[in-house]
Amino acid sequence: MFIMGPEPEPRATSKGEAKRIKIYRAIKHHYVMKKVDPTIQDIQKMTGIRSFNTITRQLKHLKQDGFIEWDQLSPTVKLANHNRFDD
Repeated sequence: MFIMGPEPEPRATSKGEAKRIKIYRAIKHHYVMKKVDPTIQDIQKMTGIRSFNTITRQLKHLKQDGFIEWDQLSPTVKLANHNRFDD
């Protein structure tokens, strides 16, 4: 595996930001372990966040901040290219 420089990661100063960090880390962990992008259901299981609306709201923030790539019509969530690992 090759990692380019320090990886940006959201910082927690509120409950919402803490959830975003938890979600971001779950997405990253899933991708590293399985080499497959997680679904929203995978993220719910990994984080313990049961609310679909909470997950999607936080995914919108992560997308806006450039940490992930996600289309609301897609069930999978991808790390942004600068956060992916090269094989």
